[in-house]
Amino acid sequence: MNEIYLKKANDKDLFDLIGREVTSIKTDGNNSDITDDGLKYISQLDGLKELDLEWATQITDIGIGYLCKLSTLTYIDLSFCKNISGKAIEELKTAIDGITIEH
Repeated sequence: MNEIYLKKANDKDLFDLIGREVTSIKTDGNNSDITDDGLKYISQLDGLKELDLEWATQITDIGIGYLCKLSTLTYIDLSFCKNISGKAIEELKTAIDGITIEH
Protein backbone atom coordinates (compact mmCIF):
# COMPACT_ATOMS: atom_id res chain seq x y z
CA MET A 1 0.00 0.00 0.00
CA ASN A 2 1.35 3.41 -0.96
CA GLU A 3 0.19 5.55 1.95
CA ILE A 4 0.75 9.30 2.10
CA TYR A 5 0.60 11.24 5.37
CA LEU A 6 0.07 15.00 5.12
CA LYS A 7 0.44 17.60 7.86
CA LYS A 8 -1.63 20.78 7.52
CA ALA A 9 -2.74 19.65 4.07
CA ASN A 10 -3.58 22.14 1.31
CA ASP A 11 -4.46 22.07 -2.38
CA LYS A 12 -0.82 22.25 -3.49
CA ASP A 13 -0.02 19.12 -1.47
CA LEU A 14 -2.81 17.31 -3.30
CA PHE A 15 -1.74 18.67 -6.70
CA ASP A 16 1.76 17.30 -6.08
CA LEU A 17 0.31 13.77 -5.79
CA ILE A 18 -0.95 13.70 -9.40
CA GLY A 19 0.82 10.96 -11.33
CA ARG A 20 1.92 9.06 -8.23
CA GLU A 21 0.58 5.68 -7.20
CA VAL A 22 -1.30 6.51 -4.02
CA THR A 23 -3.73 4.16 -2.30
CA SER A 24 -4.24 6.03 0.96
CA ILE A 25 -4.11 9.68 2.02
CA LYS A 26 -4.07 10.25 5.77
CA THR A 27 -3.79 13.64 7.42
CA ASP A 28 -3.24 15.20 10.82
CA GLY A 29 -6.82 16.53 10.75
CA ASN A 30 -5.72 20.09 10.02
CA ASN A 31 -7.30 20.28 6.57
CA SER A 32 -8.91 23.72 6.61
CA ASP A 33 -6.80 24.82 3.61
CA ILE A 34 -8.19 22.12 1.28
CA THR A 35 -10.78 23.42 -1.19
CA ASP A 36 -12.85 21.91 -3.99
CA ASP A 37 -9.84 22.43 -6.29
CA GLY A 38 -7.87 20.02 -4.12
CA LEU A 39 -10.59 17.40 -4.54
CA LYS A 40 -10.38 17.88 -8.31
CA TYR A 41 -6.69 16.90 -8.05
CA ILE A 42 -7.50 13.90 -5.84
CA SER A 43 -10.04 12.69 -8.40
CA GLN A 44 -7.11 11.97 -10.74
CA LEU A 45 -5.63 9.33 -8.39
CA ASP A 46 -7.06 6.20 -9.98
CA GLY A 47 -5.98 3.67 -7.34
CA LEU A 48 -6.99 5.65 -4.25
CA LYS A 49 -8.78 3.52 -1.64
CA GLU A 50 -8.74 5.57 1.58
CA LEU A 51 -9.07 9.32 2.05
CA ASP A 52 -9.04 11.36 5.26
CA LEU A 53 -10.53 14.84 4.84
CA GLU A 54 -11.80 15.54 8.35
CA TRP A 55 -11.99 19.25 9.18
CA ALA A 56 -11.70 20.24 5.50
CA THR A 57 -14.21 23.00 6.17
CA GLN A 58 -13.90 24.69 2.76
CA ILE A 59 -14.97 21.73 0.63
CA THR A 60 -18.51 21.70 -0.73
CA ASP A 61 -20.87 19.50 -2.72
CA ILE A 62 -18.98 20.53 -5.86
CA GLY A 63 -15.79 18.93 -4.55
CA ILE A 64 -17.62 15.78 -3.50
CA GLY A 65 -18.90 15.54 -7.07
CA TYR A 66 -15.29 15.27 -8.31
CA LEU A 67 -14.73 12.28 -6.02
CA CYS A 68 -17.68 10.34 -7.46
CA LYS A 69 -15.47 9.02 -10.27
CA LEU A 70 -13.03 7.34 -7.85
CA SER A 71 -14.46 3.83 -8.21
CA THR A 72 -11.63 2.29 -6.12
CA LEU A 73 -12.41 4.45 -3.07
CA THR A 74 -13.59 2.27 -0.17
CA TYR A 75 -13.36 4.72 2.77
CA ILE A 76 -13.59 8.48 3.23
CA ASP A 77 -13.65 10.54 6.42
CA LEU A 78 -15.61 13.76 6.00
CA SER A 79 -16.09 14.42 9.71
CA PHE A 80 -16.58 18.10 10.55
CA CYS A 81 -16.84 19.08 6.86
CA LYS A 82 -19.74 21.42 7.50
CA ASN A 83 -20.37 22.57 3.91
CA ILE A 84 -21.33 19.16 2.50
CA SER A 85 -25.01 18.33 2.17
CA GLY A 86 -26.70 15.02 2.84
CA LYS A 87 -27.60 14.94 -0.84
CA ALA A 88 -23.91 15.01 -1.85
CA ILE A 89 -23.16 12.19 0.59
CA GLU A 90 -25.95 10.10 -0.93
CA GLU A 91 -24.66 10.82 -4.45
CA LEU A 92 -21.20 9.61 -3.40
CA LYS A 93 -22.71 6.41 -1.94
CA THR A 94 -24.63 5.83 -5.16
CA ALA A 95 -21.62 6.49 -7.39
CA ILE A 96 -19.18 4.26 -5.44
CA ASP A 97 -20.64 0.92 -4.46
CA GLY A 98 -19.78 -0.21 -0.94
CA ILE A 99 -17.96 2.95 0.17
CA THR A 100 -17.79 3.69 3.90
CA ILE A 101 -18.34 7.37 4.68
CA GLU A 102 -17.79 9.02 8.05
CA HIS A 103 -19.61 12.34 8.21
